Amino acid sequence: MYAVIPAALIWWAWQRRRQFKSPATCEPEGIAGTRKMKRFVLWVVIAMIGSAGLVVLGLLDTNWKVQRMTSVEVQKLVIDGRGKEAEFSVMQQQNGRRHLWITLRDNGERAKFIAPVDEATLALLKKQGIKCPTHVQGRDYEVFGWPGRLLFPFCIFILAIGGPCSCASREHSTRRKWTRSKREKCDRWNEWRTRYLAQALRWCWSRRPFLLGLITRWGIRTISGAEARPIIAEHKDIHCDMFQYNNGTKELWLTLRGSWHHPNFIAPADASTLALLAEQGIAYRTSIQGRDFGFRGPSRWLSLLCISVLAVGAAFILRWAWKKER
Repeated sequence: MYAVIPAALIWWAWQRRRQFKSPATCEPEGIAGTRKMKRFVLWVVIAMIGSAGLVVLGLLDTNWKVQRMTSVEVQKLVIDGRGKEAEFSVMQQQNGRRHLWITLRDNGERAKFIAPVDEATLALLKKQGIKCPTHVQGRDYEVFGWPGRLLFPFCIFILAIGGPCSCASREHSTRRKWTRSKREKCDRWNEWRTRYLAQALRWCWSRRPFLLGLITRWGIRTISGAEARPIIAEHKDIHCDMFQYNNGTKELWLTLRGSWHHPNFIAPADASTLALLAEQGIAYRTSIQGRDFGFRGPSRWLSLLCISVLAVGAAFILRWAWKKER
């Protein structure tokens, strides 16, 4: 979807480039062309309505009103008896971090709170008989990963580009005759609309390489099993995740405690390394592709290739637009 729809819009703009330049833009194209344009406008309007609906749902589902609570406040909430009316859940991220999510009805309104997770709070909830399930990122929420996080800006792109496309198609499908003044007015509007559409397409295309560069894990060091074993033996509190892919390969992600980068090292999950983890008493979580996560992250070489291709395409579009404006 992220590739087909922008490609279709770019192809449509490329096909219309000659009509935008000439006064014949406002002349009728016949009954067949009018019907074709009406169908195009209908699909554009449907896409804009769907995108607007997703944007509204995304804004309603944002957590900008979430309040923070300490462990002492959570325990006091449970002891006072208000915990029976609240919903508790542990949200576990892919990097191993956890936080307590609390939903409470306060004076008929729904309030959301976030608190740290500790053993005392979990034991108190269990003692009071309050359910506190654990939701894992990529399995129970945010199951679409980074494609799902890109859905909101993609809907914004559809809304921004759908208006000029629908206006252009509606003007091309008109069948009445234009006077000279109206034709000049239409030409000025077409020139402004073409410039706006070209700027939007150039902006979106030129920033794709940067977006791909942001989601690529450049700082990760790939090491062998022999190099991973001394690191595991030295750091007793290291965080480990094992990922099993559809092609049968397994990777062990190693993250040092206190590091903001996740992960720091990627090593093969061989038998000797897993035996060392069991010997050191280090627990790790196993995630299987297709069950716990979807697409595999792009490698550095593939990202470099795609960034180069996209950068060349952006340079071509910018050069073509600069020549057209001259």
